[in-house]
Parts: sequence; structure tokens; C-alpha cells
Amino acid sequence: MSNIISDFERECSEAGVQPHHALKAGGVHDSLWWKWRDGSVSPTLRSLERARSGLRSLIETKAA
Repeated sequence: MSNIISDFERECSEAGVQPHHALKAGGVHDSLWWKWRDGSVSPTLRSLERARSGLRSLIETKAA
């Protein structure tokens, strides 16, 4: 698993968010998470940024 994926997974874990929920919140199909994680597909920069945006959104929602 790449460092980018590991970092994203760690960020999600620290926030108490399932990674596939962050993808979905960011407008990325949530099934991509497992493909990214098992290495069958590499995330595009656009998809990863959208997933991170989804994570931020979920964190903000939890904080409110």
C-alpha cells in the first residue's frame, strides 16, 4: 500500500471516519477505497483531493 493511501487511512482513523465514507462524502465512488487499498487501482490526484475534502466535511459535521 502506498504512503499516500496509508496517510489517508491514518487521517480517517484519527478522525473516527471510515475511509469509504470520506470518499462518498467527497463525491468519489466509495468502492474505490478497496481498490486503492489492495493496489488494483491507484488514486488520481483529483480523486484523492475529493476524498480528503469529504473527510474534512465529515470532521466539520462531527464538530458541529
